Amino acid sequence: GQDAMSASLLAFASLFLVVFSALSSGILDVAPQVAFGVMANLCLLSLYASPLASLSRVLATGDASPIDPLLAVASFTNGCFWLAYGSSLNNPFIALPNLLG
Repeated sequence: GQDAMSASLLAFASLFLVVFSALSSGILDVAPQVAFGVMANLCLLSLYASPLASLSRVLATGDASPIDPLLAVASFTNGCFWLAYGSSLNNPFIALPNLLG
């Protein structure tokens, strides 16, 4: 629910601040593109995983009404376009999470 969303947002914002601080201070010795690419992928994967809570209810009851079919098709299509774009750039930070999603 709302509490889980707030906790997730707070966690990602905190992670962003920690990584940004570590990059700025030189503690984290990795390219910023890599660090923020990993963080962006974690956010994306959590977005893709969010319908899984409804999926367990659908499997238990056999009622698929909690899943919005238009949103599912739009998300799948969006993921396919990002996968194609990431593949064309040979960029795993774009391609891989969209392959999973």
